Amino acid sequence: MKAYRKEIIDNVVSYIASSYYSAKGRYITQTLLFKVLALLDFRALKQNGRPCIEFTYTARNLGPVPEELYNGDLSCYKSFKTIERNKGADYKTTYYVSIKEPDLDYIAPSEKMILDDILSDVIKKNISGTQAAEITHKEILAWKIAYERKPNSKMNYADEFIGLDSKSEVEMTIPELNFIKYRDFANA
Repeated sequence: MKAYRKEIIDNVVSYIASSYYSAKGRYITQTLLFKVLALLDFRALKQNGRPCIEFTYTARNLGPVPEELYNGDLSCYKSFKTIERNKGADYKTTYYVSIKEPDLDYIAPSEKMILDDILSDVIKKNISGTQAAEITHKEILAWKIAYERKPNSKMNYADEFIGLDSKSEVEMTIPELNFIKYRDFANA
């Protein structure tokens, strides 16, 4: 587990919420935020061999869901809050709101570039939560494997690397080698 993980989550979520609000003039929905976070973690994983935030994701019908935010206690975070608004008699939407200037010194410059690319696409293309879910369905192999195994099951980062455990070190890419080190360290 990364040092300063709570601070990373706090500041990355605040940054996403703040950036979205600044560009769109409205708060980001929970569904869209969760897909942006999943894309960040899994694109960083494929590029660098380790996820940016290290959320535990479950494979739900609308794509990956970071369980620490979905089922966790959010009171420990100081840079963002959630608000709920009714959308009809039986439906509520949860929004994330930045309440403090985010500090992105907690993530690597390469991870910030990945995040900014994702946010740029979401904002410029006016991507909704449902559309972002479709993107995660196509892009994140670990979601597909977990969802086909059993909906709402835990996703495994290693599933992004096809045949990883059957490859020799010589056959592995740099991100795959980095992931092996990351996984071994996490399991130590």
